[in-house]
Order: sequence, then structure tokens, then C-alpha cells
Amino acid sequence: PMRWNFLQVPKRIEASRYRTMVCELFANAGRMGPRQLGFLRRALTEVYTRAGVLFNDLASISDPARRAELETVQSTEAVAIGVPPGTNILALSPAGQQALSVLRSQVVSVRDWIKTLRGYYFAVQKSDQASRTSLEGVLLRLEQFDEGQMFRQYGPGADSIAIEDLGLLGPDDDPWGVAVIEGGAEMDEFSKAALFSLLANVLYADAVVRRRESLAGKKFPIMDIFFEEANKVLSGVSSGAASDSESTSGGGSVAAIWESMWRDGRKYGVFLHLLAQTVSKIPQG
Repeated sequence: PMRWNFLQVPKRIEASRYRTMVCELFANAGRMGPRQLGFLRRALTEVYTRAGVLFNDLASISDPARRAELETVQSTEAVAIGVPPGTNILALSPAGQQALSVLRSQVVSVRDWIKTLRGYYFAVQKSDQASRTSLEGVLLRLEQFDEGQMFRQYGPGADSIAIEDLGLLGPDDDPWGVAVIEGGAEMDEFSKAALFSLLANVLYADAVVRRRESLAGKKFPIMDIFFEEANKVLSGVSSGAASDSESTSGGGSVAAIWESMWRDGRKYGVFLHLLAQTVSKIPQG
């Protein structure tokens, strides 16, 4: 089995965009409402900022020494991204900033995300039952990623794979292979829907960037993605107590993401295939 730290920023997706993608897809998988999506996004923003993955909010870090450290490229980071130590992050090229975000995100853990959300829960006034209920639902969904095999499989580690390279296993003249994502039998429905939808979105977003690279002459093969139990991956699963009263049952913004993928995929060399038992449960778009 391979480890996938799903909070590690992909190589071709800008960090703030990936933060939004993760939060929206996890909210969609649990059919969470806008309040819960807001908590997910706010917490992950804090986690990424504390790790120096997001650069815009570094001024919010109260420790001056830590802030100064994150505002410059450290010696170990300099070797990895190929710039002089001490370089200010704002002086880096867009490609350099992206490489630094990817590198720093390797240590970010779903455990950090959960810890931040727990902090919100304990800070909320007991009279604010709407926020407390929303946070309880979010934690109920995410806490399983902080336990046992789930954390070992989806937590941080130097051996975490770049999911966007999945399938590029062959020689240079024919790199495309077949990758079967399995292992969901022991997961609950939410975890499967969240991880599989995120995986598909990473592959698609990466393919869009690769398409731009191909305009300069670089060639990439066509990619086909097959969605088993597509209704759960695209629409999420019934949340019960895990969702708030404003549940969007999938959310308009996420539905738009899926629809644009099906509408525009061909021009990016991506073909998407649905496998489902009940057609009526597939989103209208």
C-alpha cells in the first residue's frame, strides 16, 4: 500500500486553490452546509499559514522569530528548490513559490487540521448551539483520519506519493499505465467519497496545467478516469447528525466543479466515465 498525505499540495495546483478544493470536496462528501464549510476552510487556512505553505497571512503569526523564519528560504529548503538560503519568499518566482509551498506542506497533517477545529469547538460559547453542532458534525467526520491505519495511510511522511503522477508508470515514449484505487472496503462512505473525489479533482486539475505545457511541445497521453459508485463520489453521502441544518446536499460550488470537468474535459485530454446503479442520483449537470 502507498501513503497519500492528502494535505500535501500537488505540484501543479497553487496552494490557496488546493486549500479551497480540499474543503469544498470534503464538505460535499458529507453534504455539509455553508457554516461547516466555513469552519473547514478557516481551520485549514490557519494550518497552512502556520506551516508557511500560504504566504499571504504570515503577518498573523504572533511569534516574530517564527514569522521571520517562514518569510525566508531556510538552508534545507534552499537545496530542495534550488535558490540561495535566506532568499525572501516574495523574491521567488511563481514556480519557486509553488515548489516551496509543496515542500513545506509535506509536514502538514490532518491531525493539525483536526486539532485546530477542536480549538474552535472549545472556544465557542455554549449559547451558540448552531456553531457547536456544526463543529461537532465536522469533527465526527474528520476524526477517523486521526486514528490507526487511516492516519498511517493518509498522514504525513517522506514516502507520500504525488497523486498527480498516478498512472505515469511506463517509459518516456508511452508513460501511461493503469492505476486501480482500492482499499475502500474498510472505510466508511464519507471517507471514500471525500478521498476519491479529491483524487479525481487533483488528476483533472493537473491535466489542465499539463495541457498548457503541451502547447510548448511536451506531449502527454490521454487520461481516462472511471468513477465506481459515482453517485456517492459526486453527490456525497447522507450525513445524518454530521451535517448542519443548512446542508446544501452537495453544494452549488462543488456541483459546478464537476459539471465543468465533464463539459471541458475533452479539450484537456481527460475523459470521465460514470459507474452507478441509480442514474437518478447522479447530479443533473
